[in-house]
Amino acid sequence: MASSDLDQLIEMGFDQERAQLAVSKGGGIQGALEWLEVNQDKSLEEIKAAAAEQESEEGPALQPGEVPRSLVCNECGKKFRSQAQAEFHASKSEHVDFAESTEEIAPLTEEQKKQKLEDLREKLAAKRAVQGEQEKADKKRNEVWNLLLLKLFIVFSNIILRKSKGRAPRNPRTSRRNSIRNNG
Repeated sequence: MASSDLDQLIEMGFDQERAQLAVSKGGGIQGALEWLEVNQDKSLEEIKAAAAEQESEEGPALQPGEVPRSLVCNECGKKFRSQAQAEFHASKSEHVDFAESTEEIAPLTEEQKKQKLEDLREKLAAKRAVQGEQEKADKKRNEVWNLLLLKLFIVFSNIILRKSKGRAPRNPRTSRRNSIRNNG
């Protein structure tokens, strides 16, 4: 399919060398046309120099028959043993540019494992300390709010009680009896 894409680009009037680069970079006729549009103002030498520089940064591409042994984040250079690790890294860092690599990541030695475990424990302890301080601050803030609400409740309760005592309706029967007893 790539050769027919190349033929189509040549038939459209593009230079063969530029068309070959476009097909290899674009991945298909549509991608090649977009690549050609983006790189139309660049000379062929500039494009080749940029491609060589990028290849030296990323390392050589996989050759037929080679098996990828790891993934590399092209944005920060970090290497991953599995797709799951790369996906986790992408979700945390929002990096999206990854490449396959034939370089195998050596397994950790016992000493490296112990050191990594100790580092993780230290991070966890620091995180728990920060959370503990935050919880103390939250608890104190909640206590202040609760005291304030309690004081407001007491103030409003007193206001309501005062108003109800001043306007309490009198029972006419008890009022009459009390007045007869007192007068009579």
